[in-house]
Amino acid sequence: MMRYALWTILFIFAVSLAACGPGEPQATPTPDATPTPIPTATPEPFLPASLEPITAENVSALTLFQEYADHPGVAFSADGTLLVLTGNTLALVDLAAGIMTNLVDMAGQNYDTAISADNRYIGYMTENDEGKSVTRIWDTETNTVVMEASLSRFGLVFIPGTDTLVLGDNGLPMLDAANGEPVAHTIQSRSTTSVLGVMPDGKQLVTSSNAYLVFDSLDTYEETQSWDFSTKIDGTTVAPALDALAISKDGTLVAVGLNASEARKQLRTIQIWDAESNAALQVIPWVARNENARVVSAAFSPDNSLLAVGFDDWNFNGHVDVYAVATGELVGELAAPAGVHQITFNADGTLLALGTTLRGGSVIYSADA
Repeated sequence: MMRYALWTILFIFAVSLAACGPGEPQATPTPDATPTPIPTATPEPFLPASLEPITAENVSALTLFQEYADHPGVAFSADGTLLVLTGNTLALVDLAAGIMTNLVDMAGQNYDTAISADNRYIGYMTENDEGKSVTRIWDTETNTVVMEASLSRFGLVFIPGTDTLVLGDNGLPMLDAANGEPVAHTIQSRSTTSVLGVMPDGKQLVTSSNAYLVFDSLDTYEETQSWDFSTKIDGTTVAPALDALAISKDGTLVAVGLNASEARKQLRTIQIWDAESNAALQVIPWVARNENARVVSAAFSPDNSLLAVGFDDWNFNGHVDVYAVATGELVGELAAPAGVHQITFNADGTLLALGTTLRGGSVIYSADA
C-alpha cells in the first residue's frame, strides 16, 4: 500500500515538471509600466455656431440657455472663454466645450465674483465655516486660496490690465491678487459706498457717497468729479438710494439705478449718462411690480445698444427689464428665479447671465439656443 502511494506521488511530480518545461523558471507577473488610458467621450459643443447677439428685436424672445441652481454668483471672463460661478462650489465653465470644473467646495451664502483679465485670479465674496462674510482670492494655476479677509460689503472688481482687486468696503481696500497684500492708496474712505465699478481704461474708480456718484483717479487717488442725484421736493432736498451701477465696455456710458420709498416714488429712475459730457441721455422712471421692489444691478450690452436692469423685492422675487439705450424704451422683460444681484453680458453679447440670491442660483439667456 505504501509502495502504491509513493509511486502516485512521484507520477504527479513528474507531470508537474513536464508542464513547466525542463529547467524553465516560473514567470513573475509585473505591472504594465504604460497602461492604456481609458477612452473618454468627446464633449458636445456648448455654444451653437449660429448664436446671434442679443438685440432689441430678439430680446423679448430669449431662450433659457443654461441654469446652475446652486451657484448664485456669476461673471464672464473678459475674453469670453470662461464663466465663473460661485455657490456651493467655486466653479469654472469652459464656454466652448461646456465643461464645468469645480475648484473648491464652499458653504453658506455667496455673493459677487470677478475674474482678472488674464483669467488667473478669481475674487469672490462668501461665508466662512463660522458664517462670517469674507472675501477670498483664488489662484487658478496653483488651485489655492491666496487670501481670505473679513472685507467687502458692496461688491468687488479687478482694475483692468492689473491683478489688483478693489473691495467695496470702508476705505476701498485694494489687494494684490498674486499675494493678497494690500496696495497702498489714499482714496477717501466712504462708509456709505453701495456701488463699485472701474472705468475700462483702468484710470478711474467709480463709487457712491450718499446720492453722489464719485470718480477717483487711480493715478493720483484724488476725486476728479461727482454727479449729484439728489433733488428738491416742496423745497426740501431729498436723496434717492444709488444701488445699481453699469459702465459700458468702451467707457462712454454710465448708468445708475435709483431707489426710493413709495412716498417718493418719483425718484425711482434708471438714468443713462454720457461719461464724456457728464450729461443725462435717458431718465427712465421704473414702476414697482412687487412690494419693496428695488433696482439692484445693471449691465450694458457690448455694443451699447441695450441696458439690462435687475430687480429684487427682498422676498426672493426678481426680474430683468431691458431698455434700448438710444430711446429709453422698454424692449424686453425676463423672468428670474430670485432677486437679480449680478447681471452681465458675455464679450460678444450673445449671452446674458443673471446671478440671483442663493435660492435662485444663476441662469443664462441666449437669442437662439
